Amino acid sequence: DGLQGITEASSVRINRGPFLKTLTGLENLTKVKYLSVNRCDSLIDLSGLDALEEVDDLLIYSNQSLTDIAGLRKLDTIFNDLSIHNNPVLKYFTGFRTKAILGDVWLRNLPEVQDFSSLCCLDYVGGIFSVLESGLTSLAGLEGMKKIRGLHLGLNMDLESLDGLDNLRELNFLTLFNN
Repeated sequence: DGLQGITEASSVRINRGPFLKTLTGLENLTKVKYLSVNRCDSLIDLSGLDALEEVDDLLIYSNQSLTDIAGLRKLDTIFNDLSIHNNPVLKYFTGFRTKAILGDVWLRNLPEVQDFSSLCCLDYVGGIFSVLESGLTSLAGLEGMKKIRGLHLGLNMDLESLDGLDNLRELNFLTLFNN
């Protein structure tokens, strides 16, 4: 039944699993310092990580079939960085209940992500919130955001408005280019 006895790990790297369809077997994992899921072309969501409560760094990239990051429902805080890029069919952040990301957020090459409606719980980003080359049409879903050190938006060719940042109270810098 997998690695069900493991509850904590320093590093979990799930790399180049072209036939891996699920992360079941990791259901009891609650704390990880570094979690990377990349190049798992048959993976459609992150089910199996349902108990994960703490992570320092979370990287999700180059997963050709990943449509949703469902499975991260208990993840309250990311203590360093969140990086999600090159997931061509990722459309939703369903179940993502994280309230704070203390480091940076890097979202890049996510052509199907049109808004952040599933990020409704996020209210604090301690570093840069960067979105490049997405299908964003608005920033809807970020209405709960109160503080971001920096907002960096570029090459989002469908972005029509900055609506969604209505409650933002603190922003040190804003960069907009080729939107």
